[in-house]
Amino acid sequence: HVEGWIEPAPSTVTVTAGVTTVVTGNFTQRGFLHAVTSPAVAGTVYLDDIPGDDWGVFSDIPVGAHTVCFGAAPTFNNAPACQAITVTAGALTNVTGTYPY
Repeated sequence: HVEGWIEPAPSTVTVTAGVTTVVTGNFTQRGFLHAVTSPAVAGTVYLDDIPGDDWGVFSDIPVGAHTVCFGAAPTFNNAPACQAITVTAGALTNVTGTYPY
C-alpha cells in the first residue's frame, strides 16, 4: 500500500531459469478530502453515504464526482445540504458544511 495511490491488482508470473522476468505494476493516484463544519460542531460527515468521522478527513479518495453530506448536530434544527464535489488526483479538496442557526 502506498498512501494516495491505488495499487495494481495482483498478477501471476512465470519465472523461467536463465531468463529475466519483468513485472510492471501501474499505480493510480487518488485524492484527499477535508470536510469541515461552520461553526465547528460534532456531526458525522458522510462521503457517498458512507459515514466518516466528526473531523471530516478522508484520504485515498478515488478521483471523480462524489457527494459530501453532514449529519445532525446538537442544538441545530437542520443539517447543511449535501454538496457535489470533484476530487482531483494528488490534490486536497476542501468542503464546508454551514449549519443554519
